[in-house]
Amino acid sequence: MVGDIEARFATLLKTWQGDMDRVVDLRTYLIREWDLQPRPVPVEPAARTFA
Repeated sequence: MVGDIEARFATLLKTWQGDMDRVVDLRTYLIREWDLQPRPVPVEPAARTFA
């Protein structure tokens, strides 16, 4: 699998500067190959109010 990722995305990863929009194809590939599900977004608990 690593060889396949390197073959498909080596140029992208070598020049990647942290812009997540540029790695959408890689992200989609990994989600499909590893059957990943998105994690729920953590929610901050509401601030307590004291009466």
